[in-house]
Amino acid sequence: MTTTSGTAPLAFRHRPDLGELPATAHNHESNLHTSFAHDTDNAVYYGLPDVGVLRMTGDMRSTTVIPVPAGYHALNFHSVRIATIDDEQRLICTVNDAEQGVVLFLDGEAVFTLGRPSLPPYDDPDTAYKPTDALLVGDDLFVADGYAANHIAVADMNSRTWTRVFGG
Repeated sequence: MTTTSGTAPLAFRHRPDLGELPATAHNHESNLHTSFAHDTDNAVYYGLPDVGVLRMTGDMRSTTVIPVPAGYHALNFHSVRIATIDDEQRLICTVNDAEQGVVLFLDGEAVFTLGRPSLPPYDDPDTAYKPTDALLVGDDLFVADGYAANHIAVADMNSRTWTRVFGG
């Protein structure tokens, strides 16, 4: 069995002793399409469709499934970020195939969901909206629509409403 791939300086070696997925995630691993976020303890968080959010310890020796509400279970969390909101770390997840952004506590409890922006150009139902990444700057959440109209939508995290759209 080949245990390495690539060539130096980008050669990788498989370490079966690290990062073993929970059994409930094994049949869904081929659907993995996400980014990774890390918290202040260096734990890594990522989304897996039909599983939810996974948390890998900083030493990569243990991975657990964080239970998410039933309505979020099947979502493809295309991007997972960690941001501090109200002095607490939260997961900010973009869901490109469901036109939404989801904010969760680190234990998986839902805080709120931002749906499709109601501002131009997204007020036109023929304009696709597929959020692919997000970044919190102050109280503004910048959400990139990288697979559709290529705009940036901005939401105010205090009011939880969309405030503007730019780019394209």
